[in-house]
Amino acid sequence: MTSFTRFMARLLIWLGILLPLYTVGFELWTRACAGSFFDPMPTWLHVVAILLVPATCYLTWRLRDSTNARLMLWTGILNRAAWPVAILYGVVFAPLSFIACAFLPMSLIYGLTQDGLLPMMVLATLGPWAGLTGLGLSTASLRGLRSTLPDVEVSRLRHKGRYGWLAGVLLLGVAEGPGLWTVVWMDRAVHGESSAQTTALRALRATGDQKLMLAACYRDRGAGTFGPIAALLSTAEGMAGPSRALFADAGPLATRRLFYQVTGIPFNDLPPPRKRETLMMGRGEVQEDTSLEEFVWDGERGGDAVGARLRGLSLASSSLDWHLDSPSGLAYGEWTMEFRNQHGNAQEARCQILLPPGACVSRLTLWVNGKPQEAAFGAKAQVKAAYRQVVVVENRDPVMVNMVGPDRIMTQCFPVPPGGLMKIRLGITAPCDEQTWGQLAMPVILERNFTIPENFQHRLASRADQEPVQERGVTTGELPGVFLKPPAPSAISVWAQDPFAQDEALYLVRMRRPVWQARAKQLIVVVDASRSLAPHAAAIRETLLAVPSHIPLKVILTTDREPWVVGRSDLGAALVKSSFAGGRDSAPALKRALELAREAGAEEIPTLVWLHGPQPWSFDADETEPAVRNEDSGASDGARAFSAPEPPGDATGIKALLASFPEAPEIHAVGVSHGPSRLLEKLYQFVEIHSGSRWDGSAAGLTGLMERIVGEGERWQYEYTREAAPPPDIPQVPDHLVRHHVYTAVLDEFKGTNLVPEALAQRAARYQLVTPYSGAVVLETQEQYDRAGLAAVDPESTPKIPNVVPEPSRMLLLLAGLMLMICRRQRALVARKE
Repeated sequence: MTSFTRFMARLLIWLGILLPLYTVGFELWTRACAGSFFDPMPTWLHVVAILLVPATCYLTWRLRDSTNARLMLWTGILNRAAWPVAILYGVVFAPLSFIACAFLPMSLIYGLTQDGLLPMMVLATLGPWAGLTGLGLSTASLRGLRSTLPDVEVSRLRHKGRYGWLAGVLLLGVAEGPGLWTVVWMDRAVHGESSAQTTALRALRATGDQKLMLAACYRDRGAGTFGPIAALLSTAEGMAGPSRALFADAGPLATRRLFYQVTGIPFNDLPPPRKRETLMMGRGEVQEDTSLEEFVWDGERGGDAVGARLRGLSLASSSLDWHLDSPSGLAYGEWTMEFRNQHGNAQEARCQILLPPGACVSRLTLWVNGKPQEAAFGAKAQVKAAYRQVVVVENRDPVMVNMVGPDRIMTQCFPVPPGGLMKIRLGITAPCDEQTWGQLAMPVILERNFTIPENFQHRLASRADQEPVQERGVTTGELPGVFLKPPAPSAISVWAQDPFAQDEALYLVRMRRPVWQARAKQLIVVVDASRSLAPHAAAIRETLLAVPSHIPLKVILTTDREPWVVGRSDLGAALVKSSFAGGRDSAPALKRALELAREAGAEEIPTLVWLHGPQPWSFDADETEPAVRNEDSGASDGARAFSAPEPPGDATGIKALLASFPEAPEIHAVGVSHGPSRLLEKLYQFVEIHSGSRWDGSAAGLTGLMERIVGEGERWQYEYTREAAPPPDIPQVPDHLVRHHVYTAVLDEFKGTNLVPEALAQRAARYQLVTPYSGAVVLETQEQYDRAGLAAVDPESTPKIPNVVPEPSRMLLLLAGLMLMICRRQRALVARKE
């Protein structure tokens, strides 16, 4: 071997040491390959496997003049272990390395004249092939060194060195196995037959990589989600994922739905996976994706879905102020929220909120340039058309609230400015009387596209009647379990002045009278056996076992396939934690419940109770295409303002079953675990849903709630009349009474009806209410209001929390105390002078 050949061999070996190390460091720093193609190092085991290549080259160079047989043995084992790794990465990077070689001269010139980032990326792409070349020369060098040893020693080294191949393959298998296993089962769960999908779901629940599945929910075509073997098996263009079918055909919605089926958790309940990516060429820098310079695209902006969590968008402050009026049994609260955006482009904050039982939104405020502006109320078509025009076309300042289900609203506000804040206020009118167990539940955020910081504190202030204000901090996790209780109402009748009366009498009188509720003839309970309800399995079991034996009872559990019908005697064995897994579709179980109810006959129509958790996907719907709604036409005619889409699949089957009843059975939906429910939203479009009282989380509370639904006893009912003059000897209450009466009247007319009567839609808007027919929107300019045919409400006509005014006796005490302090101070000054 000539000196030049020896020099080139050593040079290539050193390149096999340095370039792979540089590639590993560059990828760990920038995540450039993971952001665009596939993740070459999804775990630290991958990093260890890659480092075997430069380590082997270095040890071989150290052995160039040595005859140490033991050192040769271990170097030979490492050499063979590195070969599977080098071959895999060499093959996977072959297209990129070929392009890098072709553009290497141009990239060097560009780096010297413009930006050094491009040649750095090109050199990093050459690392796998430099390592493969250096490994080949190292292997040849080891063979040459072994030839100087005795034949017996050479044979021993070769025999033991074979274990290195096995070690390398096992290392890659351990590193790539979980990801590849998850990819294969994900593909079967999305595209397999029914039985194969069930098997795949069970496999993913037991052994699937949850972090990998969550990452796939945020990748349109799987880029950066999977490792090198999955990328090698990919048939999609650009090595973007494990299969064209999983990501190109089904899209990210399929993986988001699958994530819920496997984990029972909506994907946007969890923080999005962190990643670092290189920015645009020519900037010469790499930044975190939370930087203000990062542009983040939001594909769901202005739509009907909450969508993916946006990193950098967060809840900055939250304040709930409540006033509870015991004579009327009504409460009014204002929820003020501020959103912060840490990105370089404006973002839309979206969330779905569960209101207190029977509550409605009666005020909406947006702060524009530091000044509060009140909303305009109108038909859903007008509101949505105005909002989308401003958000999508003009990029100005609107906020919108619409009702999407029983006690559920959707809030959207745009733009949360780059590096700035956006402040909104929701006014909520809610009952806190006997119908809600004399208590007020707090509103809860069910779904959101922004982050709520850990240990975030919501400021909660409340006052009952003229009592002092009580204030405290409540975490997001504690909020669903907070209940406010006003004093029991003492007045049988109350009245309020109607500020929006037109042709009606000006004064609304409400009288409370008792009614007798008969016990349920039969009871059918549908239990959502998703994982989110597993902690409550014992409470559900105790509640159902406590149902009186004289009431016929059937329980239907959701499963991954056909629903499971359980009798009273089998409840103890069926309702255990192991029966609750993943996220399951409740539509087949509800359909089966209606079939059983129809078989019971018209004389014995059962009461249906649905104990449910989150269901963020309609498993029977084509989620890739949004439903077509008449709302989008922008019609101002109330009769055309809202026409709900025909629910597909099982939801349509449920509608057909309901149509076959002479009288539809009562359906009570009880949220055992809070979260978005697309099935509940669909059922709400064509059948009356009783949402009832909020469960307090205790077994006794669930038992009491079930007793109120199916048991007999005295209940309250309200009767309303109109008077031309204020009635004497009856206490007056705030006009919340009028607003809530109109809201309940609208719901009584609605009852799941798709088409909206024009008069009812106009009445709801006139009383400044968000209902199934009407919504609220705040726009920035008068021109936008005029174009949409809307008018902002007068700030003086909006509901407000009464100011706290100390009673005269307390004021006198304060003045007396102040005078006493002044006198004492004067005496002290006189004493000092003396």
